[in-house]
Amino acid sequence: MEKKGAPRLPARSRRFAFKVLNFDSRNPSSASAPPSQTVAASHAQMPLHPRQIKSRSGCEPCKQRRIKCDEGQPQCQRCQKRNIICTGNFRAEKWQIERPWLYVSHEKVQSLGAILERGASEPAACQNLHLARPVENELLRHWFDHAWIFMGIVPQAENPLTYGIFSYLRRSRALRHSIQCISQAHLGYFLDTQLAEVLEERSRALASLRLEIERTFLGGPSPLRTQYLRTILLSSLILGLTSGWLTRDLNGLHFLTGARQVVPLLLESGEVHDAVTQYILGLYLYWESMASYIEPWEPPEQEAELYEQQEESRLALLCSIHDRHLAGTVHPVTGLAAGVFPLVFAAGRYYRRIVQGFPEDLECVESLRLKLEQWQPPARPEGLVNSHMLLLLADAYRAAALLMVHQAQSISDGRPDICDSIGARAAVATILRLLMMVSPGDPLLSSVGPFLIIAGSEFGEHEVESRQRVRWVASEVTRYTRVQAFSSALDLVEDVWAERACGHHITWLELMLQKRYTLSIA
Repeated sequence: MEKKGAPRLPARSRRFAFKVLNFDSRNPSSASAPPSQTVAASHAQMPLHPRQIKSRSGCEPCKQRRIKCDEGQPQCQRCQKRNIICTGNFRAEKWQIERPWLYVSHEKVQSLGAILERGASEPAACQNLHLARPVENELLRHWFDHAWIFMGIVPQAENPLTYGIFSYLRRSRALRHSIQCISQAHLGYFLDTQLAEVLEERSRALASLRLEIERTFLGGPSPLRTQYLRTILLSSLILGLTSGWLTRDLNGLHFLTGARQVVPLLLESGEVHDAVTQYILGLYLYWESMASYIEPWEPPEQEAELYEQQEESRLALLCSIHDRHLAGTVHPVTGLAAGVFPLVFAAGRYYRRIVQGFPEDLECVESLRLKLEQWQPPARPEGLVNSHMLLLLADAYRAAALLMVHQAQSISDGRPDICDSIGARAAVATILRLLMMVSPGDPLLSSVGPFLIIAGSEFGEHEVESRQRVRWVASEVTRYTRVQAFSSALDLVEDVWAERACGHHITWLELMLQKRYTLSIA
């Protein structure tokens, strides 16, 4: 029982009173003071224990095993001991961010710029501006400053793959490592000497992507499922598109196979109207079409009809993406040409089928030609910057598809020169017009790579200036993007020119398969 008249202490002090009693006989004041006063005074001086906050920045393998992660960089000790890939630990950087627009959504970039402009004359305009916590590191800084340029043909403020993905980077390790992988490669100019660090970052991206796929498809229903579908799809597209840029023996088609399973699920969710999702759909449309002639045509012997139906389903999906979601838009990747990409896909698949020795389909050829000749880009939106070049680019995509149909027909007919056809000559001239218009540092340089092969290989020995223009554009594309794969594309074109100079009738796709080239020029 407590002594009557003694001051009543808080429950916490009574519980831990034995820890703070002072029995130091050398201090007379403490010895003579009543025990209750000694306890109260000691409790007042005792520092409060800081509340421990649970860290959520550990790596995914440790989270899955429900064990504490030491959050080591770049790998934690537990993952090192188990010899597994550590997905890394993300911490906020200590240095101050220099680009405040990274903390807000893509839709608020312009309004934020206006606020900052008024801030100089009206300081009160910036008083209520609250920014999120930074997540950048040096690789992300390089992405936002430089490396994003080859993932679009529009200015930075209009490309959702810069400011718009900020919130996704905070939530998806797969997307962050994918971005950091490409940024690391861009820093090293995609050279083999820097490949070890790049592949290490890529391995983290792959491990994180696998874990996000398991969480999304093997776990129960989640309100964040649509968000994970976006990051899984975007990470897959980035890793797949850039596979051939890192190592020449990869084409990334297995990522495209996975993306085909995710796209319908994302469309079914109905949440496809934001800028980032629109970008993802356009990027998928672009890559599916530009990889059409790279992917083998391999129908199983007993299931040829089923294979044809699957090809038709892929084409129908591309048409649906354009008609329902991208029609009439100026997309950061496709510009004004989104509507022609399903036709590019159909032309590329037919070209590949003929090169592999399958019989021609005259009905398919005539249908494709008619659709390509009738296709027109959408009306230009008012105030669109660089609209003339975007129209040239859209017409060049249409011409490239038409030219692939003619190249396939030249193989079937055994014609030595496809430019004997008026339609083929007109298609080559259309693409050359675009190549003559691009200039150093032009954002369209990130899109002209396929034209260098499809049309560039058709210039004859007497067309010296046109061949020189192809060489110059290839060097500018490599300088602008730092991607060395475009130099390999020029090597293929030079080989086609050499073969034809020797009297051998061959198209670029035939030679690519003969020499086992793996090109990623999208």
